Amino acid sequence: MMATRLLARSLGGLAVMALPLGLSSCALSHQMRQLPSGEVGDARRQVDSPAGREAPEIGLEVEDGLTWYGPSETRDAELNAAWRETVGPEVLQPRPGDMFHDWTVSDSLTVVTWNINVGGGDLLTFLREELSLTCSASAVSTGPGFSPFVLLIQEGHRRSADLPPVQASPLIPWRITPDPRPGEKLDVVEVAERCGLALAYVPFARNGPDAPDRTPEDKGNAILSSLPLSDFVAIEIPFEAGRKVAVGASVRTPGSRRVRLVSVHLDVGSTLVRTLMSGNQTRERQAAGLIEALELHEENDAHAISTLVGGDVNTWSSRETALKHMRIAFPDSPEWDGSPTRGPFPTDHLFFNVGASGEVVLVPGSYGRVEQSYYSDHKARIVRLHPISPLSR
Repeated sequence: MMATRLLARSLGGLAVMALPLGLSSCALSHQMRQLPSGEVGDARRQVDSPAGREAPEIGLEVEDGLTWYGPSETRDAELNAAWRETVGPEVLQPRPGDMFHDWTVSDSLTVVTWNINVGGGDLLTFLREELSLTCSASAVSTGPGFSPFVLLIQEGHRRSADLPPVQASPLIPWRITPDPRPGEKLDVVEVAERCGLALAYVPFARNGPDAPDRTPEDKGNAILSSLPLSDFVAIEIPFEAGRKVAVGASVRTPGSRRVRLVSVHLDVGSTLVRTLMSGNQTRERQAAGLIEALELHEENDAHAISTLVGGDVNTWSSRETALKHMRIAFPDSPEWDGSPTRGPFPTDHLFFNVGASGEVVLVPGSYGRVEQSYYSDHKARIVRLHPISPLSR
């Protein structure tokens, strides 16, 4: 079981949260449940690539299936369902190309979390300069010092003419148009295809309404990996300003156990009414929902595994309650190093729970900030995991 669960009991639409820090306050419900497969519709189908490329097959084996979780509160569930209808289905590509090797006992696994600002970040250059992976239109190659990696993406995007037609409405956020930058402007699905990477992409909203001069886009969280992915999970977190969906998947350690990796994006704020009702507990409520959903998923899992969560949690301060809750639930997390990742704000973080298996640990001194932004409005966070030999435990 993951560390301390935050519990809430419904009381006339409000909830009293029992906080392990000895704090207590009125908060809106965050209780979570597993969503039946019929409730998420036909989202397991694949949207064809807009460029006409052959789309990767989705693994539908039990190992590669997708499990959904979402809030129990009626308002949250109804709003999430309405927003869900505006986006395309998730894209799951469990297996990377043959050019990548497995995680071995001599390797560290590099894990990066990065908000790429809906295509503003130059993913191809980031992969080449930070992870020693070069992906040209004709070939893929690894450079000196390459090691297996998992890249947790927030605000990835996907272009497709097959997305549901939408017009301007409260269900459609405004379009994010990043500043011009050099280099190719590939979406996250195209980058995975170009580089031969395993992919889990789960959209949570449209990137603006339809317009005659551009291909429709949705945006969401993603995982790009040089290792095979399995045990896919999607978590609709409690609804505040808009729909957010965390995406998770597992990779195999050298000892054939699993490490679960999760990409999450919390809201920067909520509506005025929600803020007045909750006392501005937007991120606290969303973090609590994420923690509970991951605990539910672990209860359904027969194996105790390590979990690493990375993402843009939009925190304004390193002392926010949401961060305190995450660090309690993930007690092996690296300490914040004092470096902001978006302007002066500590928005991006990595959280870690070694789990009962205890097979992987954080490499000392490996946690830090990537100093170049690569044209995103966020700087990435990076850490390395190293396997522990069973004989040394």
